[in-house]
Amino acid sequence: MLIYISTLEKANIIEDVCQEKNILVLKGIVKKNFNFFLYSNLQSEFENVDYIVIEIDSLVTNSEEEIINGIKKLKMFHKMKIIVICNIEEDKNQKIISRLINELKIYNIITKTEDKEIKEELKNLIMNNAEYKNISFLNIQEQKNIGVLGIKSGIGTTTQSIAITKFINFTTNSEQACYIERNQSEVFENLKKYYNLKEENNSITYKNVDMYKNKPRGYKYNIFDFGNIMQVQNINEFFKCDIKIIISGSKAWQMNYLFKTFEILEKVDKKEIYFIINATPEEEYKKIKKAMGKYKRNTYFSKEIKNPFSESLDNKEIYKEIFNSLEIQEGKNEIINKKWRRKIGKI
Repeated sequence: MLIYISTLEKANIIEDVCQEKNILVLKGIVKKNFNFFLYSNLQSEFENVDYIVIEIDSLVTNSEEEIINGIKKLKMFHKMKIIVICNIEEDKNQKIISRLINELKIYNIITKTEDKEIKEELKNLIMNNAEYKNISFLNIQEQKNIGVLGIKSGIGTTTQSIAITKFINFTTNSEQACYIERNQSEVFENLKKYYNLKEENNSITYKNVDMYKNKPRGYKYNIFDFGNIMQVQNINEFFKCDIKIIISGSKAWQMNYLFKTFEILEKVDKKEIYFIINATPEEEYKKIKKAMGKYKRNTYFSKEIKNPFSESLDNKEIYKEIFNSLEIQEGKNEIINKKWRRKIGKI
């Protein structure tokens, strides 16, 4: 017997598979609160169930923690096989998949997006008692998104974004970070043409920095270059980042843009935002810090970056402070094979 909780679209697929394989559907529930589903009168029925299929995207009223805890209890107290349908292309789902695998040791995860492929994998899991242990699943990591935004064009946002990517890769002695162009600067295309770089799956690599037009999978740290705050297409994407950095200058004609940025920030209730101030004489530090108001504690002054692709890492001390919460480990770390990243391409 089988129970499922899913969207109507996936419910049709599950019902088709069960009908085709003569499996009794004890109960099918469409888009219901997961907690209610677990603690309703289904508890007694769970004992006779062989399979439970859970589509993560149907649990719209539940938090990540509620979903993980609910599945954990199912695994602890019932012998049924747990099959999860989860769209890996959704950012929020990547963390859930990582936790299912690493915390709960659940590998029966269908991440395909095409109905035909979902149906085939579901049949395989049910009829052949298969269990997925695909290396791409086992190595999936919780991704951290770092957003970099400038108070105006030409202030050094791209330079800092590339330097941050270089810093993380240099510090970890691996390719855990990538640069993602989220603006209209065409840095990606200009670099590709100037250095005659080969593009593969919307990606180029220069001086060991992988650069993308769209967010890829497989990197632990994604550095988004959002460009000019006054021209950014979706500022909410910046605010959703784990680490948010705004690049500014300190010249008199730049300060007005900084104050306009403060006005934008006042309209949103967000967590910590860091400021990196470029090209500022040391004797001006105290004056600029005062002007930063409530942001002064998270304000850092950048050394001149002549070449962001350089190994010199002039700003490594301020980067260490800003990224302290990410616990970036020094040395060689295990990451997903780069060939796999190239193969799966963009999200």
